[in-house]
Amino acid sequence: MTTLILTIPTKSHETAIMDFRQEHIDRGERRINGSCGLFHYVNFDEWLELVRQTEKAETSPMKLPATTYISVRESDSKVIGTIQLRHYLNEEFEVKGYGHIGFGIRPSERQKGYAKEQLLLVLDEARKLNITKVMLGCYADNIASSKTIIACGGVFSHEIVEEGRISKVYWIDISTPR
Repeated sequence: MTTLILTIPTKSHETAIMDFRQEHIDRGERRINGSCGLFHYVNFDEWLELVRQTEKAETSPMKLPATTYISVRESDSKVIGTIQLRHYLNEEFEVKGYGHIGFGIRPSERQKGYAKEQLLLVLDEARKLNITKVMLGCYADNIASSKTIIACGGVFSHEIVEEGRISKVYWIDISTPR
């Protein structure tokens, strides 16, 4: 049973998204994965503009089109997570193992299955873009992300060492509907 709705953030989500951001800050975290840099934005409208710019390659700071989603719990409209889907990869994103998808779950809602549910929802969005295989990467010490990726069909490909940190790279074949 689906308990999350994947949606593109709008101005109407401002309070819920900024609360989501604050929870990460209050927990001492220094980033919010899959959020298009939300951690660094005190001004919601500036962040929302970046989210819009990132949707098109010609205006994206990454020079890759990407859609940023929020995962909202149906029962109470609480923002549970963020997930970004890059529509394709350039050489840098493939070589460095950044992949098609980055995702994160709010600290108080981790270990409840939401990451898997969120990832499965965005894989459906990737299929709509005619992507047949998606790459995901995570730090080797991020056991929760590795387990989530594997639970969604991820197959380990290789490791990358960058700036002294080891990242694991996985591929998920999404050529057939789930």
